[in-house]
Amino acid sequence: MKKHVLLALVGLATGFVVPAFAQEKDTVDPQIRQQLEALSKKFDDASNKADAAALAALFTQDAVEVGPDGPVYGRQSA
Repeated sequence: MKKHVLLALVGLATGFVVPAFAQEKDTVDPQIRQQLEALSKKFDDASNKADAAALAALFTQDAVEVGPDGPVYGRQSA
């Protein structure tokens, strides 16, 4: 009986620890995070000012919007 309880506790402990270690691999590089935050701020500022030219400048001519089902808009969507 005690052996079964011990095995169950070890299994639960392992089940909680393994996903925590798996998540550590997916950390974002701080430099990339800063670039994304700066881009987001530029987008928000241009959007709040209703500045279409500034919004358009944030995108490239060959940009492709990719949704969950694949490319939606852009040259590769066709």
